[in-house]
Amino acid sequence: MGRRRTIAFGELLEHPLVGLPGDSGLSRFLAAQASRSGRVPRHRVRLSGFDGMAQLVAAGVGAAVMPESAAMRFRAEGTRVLALADRWATRNLLVCMTPQGAERAAVRALADSLLSLKSPLLSLAKTRG
Repeated sequence: MGRRRTIAFGELLEHPLVGLPGDSGLSRFLAAQASRSGRVPRHRVRLSGFDGMAQLVAAGVGAAVMPESAAMRFRAEGTRVLALADRWATRNLLVCMTPQGAERAAVRALADSLLSLKSPLLSLAKTRG
């Protein structure tokens, strides 16, 4: 994978993978993306958490797809983190609440805390009621 900063998911599928259980949301999503090109991810092992996945990646068992925050938190020295180059890999995350929820101090504090992260991927969505 050289000194690149990104990799296409199709290219990543050429490598053995370490992943979450097959019924996890991320695994189902990645399997659906692979199937669009008629491919199936080849997992050597599936684990219940990103920390274990990162340990196996560091041991050379395979590559893994995980949120950037998990990759940075659990990465071992010498492990490379590449962004997926595919357009679908950019996620928009929303903070959703009802008008009644917005009036509750705890809900508002949580929303304000999340929005203070100033991530370009995070926005506020209120339901109309």
